Amino acid sequence: MNKKIVYSVTAVLLIIVAVVGSTYAYFSSIATSANSNVSATTEKYEIVYRGGTEIDADLKMLSSHVGADSTTVEIGLASGVNVAVNASLFINVESISPEIATDGFKWEIYRLDGNNEVLERSGNFQGATSNSEVALITKPLSTTMTSYKIYFWLDVSKVGNEAIGKTFSGYIGARSDVITGIVDNT
Repeated sequence: MNKKIVYSVTAVLLIIVAVVGSTYAYFSSIATSANSNVSATTEKYEIVYRGGTEIDADLKMLSSHVGADSTTVEIGLASGVNVAVNASLFINVESISPEIATDGFKWEIYRLDGNNEVLERSGNFQGATSNSEVALITKPLSTTMTSYKIYFWLDVSKVGNEAIGKTFSGYIGARSDVITGIVDNT
């Protein structure tokens, strides 16, 4: 009886080894024959992000971003990183009154270039809800830190008394994705 158990266990183990070995050989063969000119390495990357303060202010009713509440963030790759990485900046809406979740509650994001502000993108909070995200931009990163300034205001031509006393709170967030391939972005 014991010999039968030993033979059965041995047979099962041999089958497992054969299946694993042939599967490995098959996938190795496919990877090397179908992609014979491809080599890959794994690169670590580190994002440096300095976020602005939480956005929790009495929003101003203005006709443009001039004089509006703002926050500034900086983002870039750590020194010596040579991986192509995109960063996405977004507004994490913690809470927003429905009366200002309209096209009259506006934002603009500017890239700071020395003393100049270069408009990257603008939008509004139409349809935004509490605990949601509003996408700002997605850009490739380099090892040079890039600063962005984000403005928030209520457009006086689109909102009126319904916006008085309404609240908004949130913060600017960031995430990154490796693009593909390795580049020299020093």
